[in-house]
Amino acid sequence: MAEPILPYQSGVLGEGVLGSMQLGVSYTPLADLIKPYDLGEKVWVEIYTPTFIFAGVVGDYESLTWTENWYDFHSFELAINSEKINVSAFEEAGIIRFELDGVEHIGWIDDIQQVLEERGEATHTVTGRSIEAIFAQYPCMVDTDTGDGYNACGDTEITGITFTFAASTTVTASASCLSQLSAGYYLYNSTNDAATAAAKIASISTDGLTITLASAYAGTAGSGKAGSVIGQPGETAMRTYVDAECISTSDTAARLTGLTLAADSKRGSVVARTIRFDKLNEVLYGIGKETGLSFRLAHPSTGMNFTFTVLQGTDVSATVQLSVDYGNVKTLNYLRSVAEHKNLIYVGGTGDGATRIVRKVWATGTAEPSGWSRRATFSDASDCTTAAALDSKGAEILVDLEKVTTLEAEYLQTKNPTYTLGTHFKLGDIITAIYPNEVAIVARLVSISTTIERAGKTIKLTIGKKRPDFVDIYNFDKKANGAQKRR
Repeated sequence: MAEPILPYQSGVLGEGVLGSMQLGVSYTPLADLIKPYDLGEKVWVEIYTPTFIFAGVVGDYESLTWTENWYDFHSFELAINSEKINVSAFEEAGIIRFELDGVEHIGWIDDIQQVLEERGEATHTVTGRSIEAIFAQYPCMVDTDTGDGYNACGDTEITGITFTFAASTTVTASASCLSQLSAGYYLYNSTNDAATAAAKIASISTDGLTITLASAYAGTAGSGKAGSVIGQPGETAMRTYVDAECISTSDTAARLTGLTLAADSKRGSVVARTIRFDKLNEVLYGIGKETGLSFRLAHPSTGMNFTFTVLQGTDVSATVQLSVDYGNVKTLNYLRSVAEHKNLIYVGGTGDGATRIVRKVWATGTAEPSGWSRRATFSDASDCTTAAALDSKGAEILVDLEKVTTLEAEYLQTKNPTYTLGTHFKLGDIITAIYPNEVAIVARLVSISTTIERAGKTIKLTIGKKRPDFVDIYNFDKKANGAQKRR
């Protein structure tokens, strides 16, 4: 059946009865404007111009795939015959919106490919990324602290407490420091250079008076010293950078009007960053990979109003199990790979030649890899000005270079309602996936790809570390070795 003609097709793109963008609203006139039409399993896809004017709606497409990713942007691909009504409304940098299973999805259009086949049939393939892709357009330009050109998250002086530093792993506090410090932060005497003196806190006594460092303090010893701390919980760090670059920036043209921050719950392990010219999305991606957190732009109201929201998955592996034996998956693809695996990384910071700071980083709680088991690499992080930032950067990169253990599954929601996607588990949760007679993987659900066609809906899950492709490898190499070029 051909696409219905809509009364607001006035011949001028965007001039319709709705006037301007009303994202997230159930359009009162929409039901009246669309003639009865059998969508099957498909959903209506609304189209907007780059200036956010409602331009049309399509439903008679061949397929629509929306892929949700935990750490990265979501992505979509829509294929539709070029002769269908409203296809001309698609334009690059425009926006699509649709609701699937009661959840709103909003995406930027990156590419429109038109293919004319030998038989004369033409097809439009529209691809893009979720609304969060706006952060890929923001290099980090704001210096929030010292005026050195870098944006460091969490370089903060500790108030109301003095410290006794010694050339050892023990620091004592004049009063309980538990409200301002915790394991994972980097502590240093405020009169010292944080780049050389800050040491990671391994633990704090229950009374908050004795601090144990991961390595002996190398700065100025003595009692009654003021202390400063480097680092923030992952959620706080994400909010720090989004606020600095997109909300509170003094460059008014760079502000994203309508963007607000959700409340800070201070979730995630402590991270340290010094940022200069990095793309904001890469910073958020790196913090997410290190802490296990993710983020989304929630859309709670009409128009271009969004709330930056940090997400944390839940460990439901004890109750949620997916297996062909249980009837909740149709096919399984199990991959193990060490092709890109590294277990130690040399991270190069500031300085030149013999004066350059280089840190060795390997997995926390393990011995340094050695001999035949050592798989090392070097990463240029010359935009990191402290040992804390170098260690944090190294930890982030090692996550990307872990062994690949991936289980890809085609999910059957109707076979076993005990484990229902969206109810009992969701993107970002840790679940159990069983490959019969082989292995049970307890890992994070990192991707959900939903394809909608007239005949039905197909859902594919990726559990564990995403299988790297050429683009992933290229992007990693660019991130790991491009800092020197950004100085």
